[in-house]
Amino acid sequence: MPTTPRRRAAAIGDAIGEPVAFIDQTQEEAHAQMLTFMPAPVADTTLDILGTPTVRERTVSPDVQEILGRAPAPFADRAKRNATVFR
Repeated sequence: MPTTPRRRAAAIGDAIGEPVAFIDQTQEEAHAQMLTFMPAPVADTTLDILGTPTVRERTVSPDVQEILGRAPAPFADRAKRNATVFR
């Protein structure tokens, strides 16, 4: 199942044993926040990419297994392994 920011926040919450709030932002809110640390053309392009990912971008590449030498693992596994970092 593809991961989403909301699912990643839930997985981190499960890993640390307490809820992690996920707060949606409008594209305008995200843009304004991004402008505080990046130039407008970079913010615009980033939001274009993140706002409408293609099917290919939402699919785990077979290259992951080739590079890692093992099957890709769910984000929840990573969250559990790194729970102390998220606390």
